[in-house]
Amino acid sequence: MKITSRIILSEDKLKKGVKDVTLKMILPVGEAKNNSILGPLLGQHQINIMSFCNEFNNKSVLKYQLGVLVPVFVNLKKDKTYTLDIRYPYFSSFLEQFLVRESSSSIYIVAEKLFDIIKIFSFFQKQSLISVSYYVFGYLSSYNIRIKIR
Repeated sequence: MKITSRIILSEDKLKKGVKDVTLKMILPVGEAKNNSILGPLLGQHQINIMSFCNEFNNKSVLKYQLGVLVPVFVNLKKDKTYTLDIRYPYFSSFLEQFLVRESSSSIYIVAEKLFDIIKIFSFFQKQSLISVSYYVFGYLSSYNIRIKIR
């Protein structure tokens, strides 16, 4: 399980002594569990780790496929409560599900699936299909991923 984390505190909150903290993590959907990384990260803020894992797993499975890496923002309040904000997956982890590998150097994606990805990603980004298409085609060309028309 890949977990990355970062604690975000704005300078004005630090000056005022406000204890609201935002934790940013990248977790795989439905696979959060008490381990050596997640335990200390949440434990130092007195968050019940098992309740967090259950809540994250239950909420994330409803939105996304198992194992997809999603950014998670945990907003900690002064009264030791938290809110869980699960964002949409990064484009790279989203695209990875649809890639076909013929050999170690030959990777392609089927055009129909690519169009579906562009539609979904434009909905998430709240941008036009054209602007998302430019981003997607640039991404594909930079990683030498071909588009195959059936």
